[in-house]
Amino acid sequence: MTLKAGLFFTLLATVACAPEKTPEPAATAGPVAVGTLTVDAEISKGTRFTVYANDQWTAPKTQHVLEGQRAQYTFPLPTTVRSLRFDPGEKPDTHAAIYSIVIALPGLPKKSLPLTDLTSFLKYHCDIKANPNLADVTATGPEMYFMSIVNPATYPVVQ
Repeated sequence: MTLKAGLFFTLLATVACAPEKTPEPAATAGPVAVGTLTVDAEISKGTRFTVYANDQWTAPKTQHVLEGQRAQYTFPLPTTVRSLRFDPGEKPDTHAAIYSIVIALPGLPKKSLPLTDLTSFLKYHCDIKANPNLADVTATGPEMYFMSIVNPATYPVVQ
């Protein structure tokens, strides 16, 4: 297939004279954080406790682990929370005792994520046993995590 000379020069002039496309503005990392997630836990080993909200894998929230000490780990949350992923320690022999998970969002009273719900979360390198007062999380390999879709509006109000 050959191009006619006039068509070739028209095509060349169009490309050469086309205005430079302006770059798109950088995407934001998601909604502004205005809520909080507070996890009351004792983590046996590791250096970091990381939480991801709404599949924002590039925007984790991390707290330093106080090995072997019960502590309140507080993380910022976006205004709407659809999913949560918890990474409580990166060592292969970590054990985490979780006593409560509280979600505070604008327009809602503080809510408690039922610890028994954690047993139905997708689990990677961990086992979870739970009752209403304690979730026992035991690593079965390195970099354990558990995650799920969540609906804070349906959770019980913190008493």
